Amino acid sequence: MKKIIVLILFFNMQALSAAMTKDFVVTRLNYDQEKKDYQIDFKNQAGVYKVRETLMDCLRELRESLKEKKPVRVVFKPMGLVITSCSKVSTK
Repeated sequence: MKKIIVLILFFNMQALSAAMTKDFVVTRLNYDQEKKDYQIDFKNQAGVYKVRETLMDCLRELRESLKEKKPVRVVFKPMGLVITSCSKVSTK
């Protein structure tokens, strides 16, 4: 029984540490002076996501999404909601 619980916990941690990709529309983008990162809210998505100020390309995409109300493709770590990369969503 203990082995099953350990396996379940292991797989849950693996799932939480794996990167996820979703398309979001930015509703708020604020800079946190203390933490030196940006805090982002997305439309129809719970939680405050974070992105480091060093990811300039990603910040550019996030600002465009906020300004134009268009989705941006975001890759993030579910644990801590840390954004690792962003890209434009192709519209055809």
